[in-house]
Amino acid sequence: MFTFYHTLAIAAIVKNEAPYILEWLSYHRAAGVTKFYIYDNGSTDGTVDLLQNFTENGEVELINCPLEAGQLQAYQDAIERARFACKYLAVIDADEFLLSTEGKKLPDAVDDFMKKNPGVAGLAARWRCVGSSGEKEYRPEEVTKRFCYRGEDDFPPNTHIKSIFNPRLADYMPNPHSAIYFWRHCLVSSSGDAVPSAYMDKTADELIYTYHYFVKSEEEFMAKQRRGTADGTAERNLEDFALYDRNEVFDDSVWQYFRKMQVIPRHEKKKETIDRINELRLQEIIAGSKTGLTESLCFFFNEFSKENNDRIDNKKQIVDLIYEIISGDEQLPVEQVMLFADVLPEFLCYLRTMQGEISADWKRAINDLLSNAIYVARTFYQIQEVKKLRYIKRMLLLVGDGGWSG
Repeated sequence: MFTFYHTLAIAAIVKNEAPYILEWLSYHRAAGVTKFYIYDNGSTDGTVDLLQNFTENGEVELINCPLEAGQLQAYQDAIERARFACKYLAVIDADEFLLSTEGKKLPDAVDDFMKKNPGVAGLAARWRCVGSSGEKEYRPEEVTKRFCYRGEDDFPPNTHIKSIFNPRLADYMPNPHSAIYFWRHCLVSSSGDAVPSAYMDKTADELIYTYHYFVKSEEEFMAKQRRGTADGTAERNLEDFALYDRNEVFDDSVWQYFRKMQVIPRHEKKKETIDRINELRLQEIIAGSKTGLTESLCFFFNEFSKENNDRIDNKKQIVDLIYEIISGDEQLPVEQVMLFADVLPEFLCYLRTMQGEISADWKRAINDLLSNAIYVARTFYQIQEVKKLRYIKRMLLLVGDGGWSG
């Protein structure tokens, strides 16, 4: 299979998180996360300056997002950025910390689970809301050390989940907690139960929890209230503080996990090693090894992201491979067709760059692929997929240069 540069990436939108962002970033880096898509929503407290130190090597992509209530737009952009660059993507907030209850590095915990559960979109990471521990004022000490009391697992807001998923199966996020995935895919809990929404009904031991430091101290909560919400839903007030300030259970597992992860070395493959592995895999595919449309697209967009003209032969071979796949007689999985349709504008731009124009053979193959997918989606009453595929076909007719059938 295609080898990704990053097993697990995190996307988050932030605003005025200077007192906390370095701990949050350091924690998840220690836990093995190697890529961060961080969207700044108008910070004025030095948050951006702090993050700039991590942007030079590409570990952090810092994206300006000045939109009011721009959270979901940021997440959509993160899905597009991560599609062919990262194996999995977690979407969380800057007051949320992911914890592996087995004590594994986060990428290993996610990868192990996904390998045991092929065909699922990802893993639901249930909330554990952490209270104030009786703190009234801010202290310049780690959040994960200061606040070690939380609510019971049956505390109603703990039914919320955050999502860790395969970005090649994700269509869009209608809310900050969960995504809509291609062709009936959904997240599952650690026990394998489907989690089709932003909530997890059953209370059970999970492999990964999202520890949510929503309130912190009373002083810090009031500062958060003045800052507003990233999704623009409503202003917070002291009633929210009273609701979420639950301290029934002593739990310092996040702090202990942080300390443990800091002394465990990070084992990362060098970029050159990954490139060599992918080069060998590509040659296997060209020689006739079995592959699918998704893996071929990973190779395609990876090659074009390098913008290296001396690799033009590789690009041509991958293009020929994709043509063989979409024009062949074998019925392709609909989720792969949906992914192809989703990235079709970029694919066609690159194809036109390479070939000067889009040939009649390519147009015919793409038309047939979309038409067959529409038929299958209609058969299974997947109205959302039908509408999306029909829209794409109509756009091809409108903006194309002839040869696209209706």
